[in-house]
Amino acid sequence: IVTLKRNLGKDAYTLAVLEERNLELRPAFEYFTDRINNYVERILALENLDPFLVNIPKEFIDVPSFGALEPTLANLLGNRAASTCSNIGEQLAEAHLALGRGKGVSFSPERFSLHYQNSLYSSIRGLVRRICNTLERKKDKQGYRELMPLLLLKEDINTALQRITEKKLEAQKTRIHGNLDLHHLLISNNAVRVVDFGGDPLKHLSRRRLKRSPLLDVASYIVSIHQITSQCFSANPLLNADKLRSMKPFASMWALYMSGFFLNSYLDAMQDSTLIPSDQEQVEIMLETYIIEKSFSNISESFENNSHHADGIVELVSWM
Repeated sequence: IVTLKRNLGKDAYTLAVLEERNLELRPAFEYFTDRINNYVERILALENLDPFLVNIPKEFIDVPSFGALEPTLANLLGNRAASTCSNIGEQLAEAHLALGRGKGVSFSPERFSLHYQNSLYSSIRGLVRRICNTLERKKDKQGYRELMPLLLLKEDINTALQRITEKKLEAQKTRIHGNLDLHHLLISNNAVRVVDFGGDPLKHLSRRRLKRSPLLDVASYIVSIHQITSQCFSANPLLNADKLRSMKPFASMWALYMSGFFLNSYLDAMQDSTLIPSDQEQVEIMLETYIIEKSFSNISESFENNSHHADGIVELVSWM
């Protein structure tokens, strides 16, 4: 292992850590692309799909364990993807617990305060307002039309964000990954590796070093799962335009269940930690807040570089 560090005054910065790569590991976005395409094939092989869209959980946190699912639903979703999502949740929790044990000003956890929560609300609300103003100005332009439903959700989004200001949350800020998505995970048959802890490269280094709630990483992963699912369905050659429209509920369903398997595994591993609230309602408030933040951050990035970072956002925010 080789570590590259730089000393600036009293502070030491780790710029890079190089280690020998396990050749069995592959990027998570490639792995999940295969799993989603297999899922599409299983859907197309079925004659009656209606029963699968009944009694879908309303919240990620309400998703049951994979073993508790009806066998037909479990077979449709896929054991490999579900198991991998659970493993990722457990591995991410271990990473957060390790970071939470850090010492010194740069790493030691800090408690939430109402002042911090109000600042967080103002920051995310400002981000949402900027994106909605952009959509209002460019609503007739190609690439923006699919995001127009977000304008109808402005009031609901603001109501959801306000919940984080209502009472002090029993949570802590610490150093986190800061840019966790399927491009920063490596997967093999029996291993998960979280990589690139440098944070969002589009942000200044001082911002990347800010302490945030570990649940921001959790929300980032959930957003990423929804986005890759939407992208894979849209790009699948087996689905023409009409078929794709009828299949969209199944894309949302798969992303919901996979997010739930991941989240439940993560929360189980974090249950004795003071980094996140022990109260389920507070966890839900924080997750909703951070999912909105990450979703609109990705939209902002897509505006800047014409990427596909906005895929699946409307469905995810509407679901909430």
